[in-house]
Amino acid sequence: MKKIVICVSNTDEKLLSQIKLLKGSSLLESDAEIHFVSVFKEGTYIEGLVPHNFPSTEQYDEIKDTINKILKELANEVLGPAHKKVIQKCLFHNSPKIEIINYLKEVKADVVVCATRKNHGIEDLFLSSFTEHLCKFSPCDIYVIRSRS
Repeated sequence: MKKIVICVSNTDEKLLSQIKLLKGSSLLESDAEIHFVSVFKEGTYIEGLVPHNFPSTEQYDEIKDTINKILKELANEVLGPAHKKVIQKCLFHNSPKIEIINYLKEVKADVVVCATRKNHGIEDLFLSSFTEHLCKFSPCDIYVIRSRS
Protein backbone atom coordinates (compact mmCIF):
# COMPACT_ATOMS: atom_id res chain seq x y z
CA MET A 1 0.00 0.00 0.00
CA LYS A 2 1.33 3.42 -0.97
CA LYS A 3 1.86 5.90 1.89
CA ILE A 4 1.44 9.57 1.09
CA VAL A 5 2.23 12.29 3.63
CA ILE A 6 0.63 15.67 3.02
CA CYS A 7 2.70 18.11 5.00
CA VAL A 8 0.75 21.06 6.36
CA SER A 9 3.64 23.20 7.52
CA ASN A 10 1.41 26.16 8.22
CA THR A 11 -2.33 26.43 8.80
CA ASP A 12 -2.42 29.70 6.84
CA GLU A 13 -5.53 29.77 4.63
CA LYS A 14 -3.47 30.48 1.51
CA LEU A 15 -1.36 27.34 1.99
CA LEU A 16 -4.43 25.28 2.88
CA SER A 17 -6.14 26.41 -0.33
CA GLN A 18 -3.09 25.27 -2.30
CA ILE A 19 -3.33 21.82 -0.76
CA LYS A 20 -7.04 21.73 -1.63
CA LEU A 21 -5.94 21.80 -5.29
CA LEU A 22 -5.05 18.12 -4.83
CA LYS A 23 -8.75 17.22 -4.87
CA GLY A 24 -9.30 14.69 -7.64
CA SER A 25 -5.57 14.29 -8.28
CA SER A 26 -4.37 10.92 -9.53
CA LEU A 27 -1.58 11.23 -6.95
CA LEU A 28 -4.09 10.42 -4.20
CA GLU A 29 -4.90 6.84 -5.09
CA SER A 30 -8.04 5.42 -3.51
CA ASP A 31 -6.17 2.57 -1.82
CA ALA A 32 -3.30 4.75 -0.52
CA GLU A 33 -2.80 5.54 3.14
CA ILE A 34 -2.89 9.34 3.37
CA HIS A 35 -1.28 11.17 6.31
CA PHE A 36 -2.11 14.83 6.92
CA VAL A 37 0.71 16.01 9.19
CA SER A 38 1.52 19.32 10.85
CA VAL A 39 4.54 19.96 13.07
CA PHE A 40 4.09 22.72 15.63
CA LYS A 41 7.30 24.54 16.56
CA GLU A 42 8.24 24.38 20.21
CA GLY A 43 10.57 26.96 21.63
CA THR A 44 12.00 28.72 24.63
CA TYR A 45 11.73 32.47 24.59
CA ILE A 46 13.23 35.09 26.87
CA GLU A 47 10.91 37.78 28.16
CA GLY A 48 12.47 40.23 30.59
CA LEU A 49 15.31 37.83 31.49
CA VAL A 50 12.80 35.06 32.29
CA PRO A 51 12.72 32.00 29.99
CA HIS A 52 9.28 30.78 28.85
CA ASN A 53 8.48 27.58 27.02
CA PHE A 54 5.95 27.75 24.23
CA PRO A 55 3.65 26.04 24.08
CA SER A 56 3.19 25.57 27.78
CA THR A 57 2.14 22.17 29.09
CA GLU A 58 -1.45 23.40 29.38
CA GLN A 59 -1.51 24.55 25.74
CA TYR A 60 -0.45 21.26 24.11
CA ASP A 61 -3.88 19.60 24.13
CA GLU A 62 -5.67 22.73 22.92
CA ILE A 63 -3.20 23.22 20.05
CA LYS A 64 -3.30 19.54 19.13
CA ASP A 65 -7.12 19.49 19.08
CA THR A 66 -7.30 22.66 16.98
CA ILE A 67 -4.73 21.47 14.43
CA ASN A 68 -6.27 17.99 14.20
CA LYS A 69 -9.67 19.61 13.53
CA ILE A 70 -8.14 21.70 10.71
CA LEU A 71 -6.40 18.61 9.28
CA LYS A 72 -9.62 16.56 9.43
CA GLU A 73 -11.58 19.27 7.60
CA LEU A 74 -8.80 19.51 5.01
CA ALA A 75 -8.76 15.73 4.54
CA ASN A 76 -12.54 15.66 4.06
CA GLU A 77 -12.37 18.46 1.52
CA VAL A 78 -9.48 16.93 -0.46
CA LEU A 79 -10.42 13.25 -0.24
CA GLY A 80 -14.07 13.22 0.75
CA PRO A 81 -15.42 11.55 3.89
CA ALA A 82 -15.54 8.10 2.24
CA HIS A 83 -11.75 7.67 2.13
CA LYS A 84 -10.98 5.18 4.90
CA LYS A 85 -7.18 5.26 5.18
CA VAL A 86 -6.64 8.80 6.49
CA ILE A 87 -4.45 9.75 9.43
CA GLN A 88 -4.25 13.23 10.96
CA LYS A 89 -1.18 13.90 13.06
CA CYS A 90 -0.10 16.97 15.01
CA LEU A 91 3.52 16.72 16.14
CA PHE A 92 5.56 19.02 18.36
CA HIS A 93 9.28 19.66 17.96
CA ASN A 94 11.79 22.49 18.27
CA SER A 95 12.72 21.86 14.63
CA PRO A 96 9.71 21.04 12.41
CA LYS A 97 12.09 20.40 9.49
CA ILE A 98 13.89 17.63 11.35
CA GLU A 99 10.70 16.16 12.82
CA ILE A 100 8.97 15.82 9.43
CA ILE A 101 12.00 13.95 8.05
CA ASN A 102 11.88 11.66 11.10
CA TYR A 103 8.15 11.08 10.53
CA LEU A 104 8.67 10.26 6.84
CA LYS A 105 11.26 7.66 7.79
CA GLU A 106 9.13 6.26 10.61
CA VAL A 107 6.05 5.65 8.45
CA LYS A 108 8.14 4.67 5.40
CA ALA A 109 6.42 7.25 3.22
CA ASP A 110 6.47 6.85 -0.56
CA VAL A 111 5.65 10.50 -1.33
CA VAL A 112 5.55 13.73 0.66
CA VAL A 113 3.39 16.62 -0.58
CA CYS A 114 3.97 20.22 0.48
CA ALA A 115 2.91 23.69 -0.58
CA THR A 116 5.11 26.78 -0.88
CA ARG A 117 4.35 30.42 -0.33
CA LYS A 118 4.47 32.97 -3.09
CA ASN A 119 7.47 35.15 -2.42
CA HIS A 120 8.30 38.44 -4.10
CA GLY A 121 11.33 39.63 -6.04
CA ILE A 122 14.52 37.63 -5.70
CA GLU A 123 12.90 35.40 -3.04
CA ASP A 124 10.55 34.05 -5.72
CA LEU A 125 13.50 32.19 -7.25
CA PHE A 126 13.76 29.98 -4.15
CA LEU A 127 11.40 27.61 -2.41
CA SER A 128 10.46 28.10 1.23
CA SER A 129 13.15 26.92 3.61
CA PHE A 130 10.85 24.12 4.81
CA THR A 131 10.32 22.84 1.27
CA GLU A 132 14.00 23.32 0.45
CA HIS A 133 14.88 21.19 3.48
CA LEU A 134 12.50 18.48 2.27
CA CYS A 135 14.10 18.57 -1.19
CA LYS A 136 17.54 18.03 0.33
CA PHE A 137 16.79 15.46 3.02
CA SER A 138 13.53 13.66 2.25
CA PRO A 139 13.84 9.87 2.22
CA CYS A 140 11.02 9.69 -0.36
CA ASP A 141 9.73 11.41 -3.49
CA ILE A 142 8.48 14.99 -3.15
CA TYR A 143 5.47 16.65 -4.78
CA VAL A 144 5.63 20.44 -4.41
CA ILE A 145 2.63 22.69 -5.00
CA ARG A 146 3.80 26.17 -5.96
CA SER A 147 1.65 29.19 -5.37
CA ARG A 148 -0.21 30.42 -8.44
CA SER A 149 -0.70 34.00 -7.29
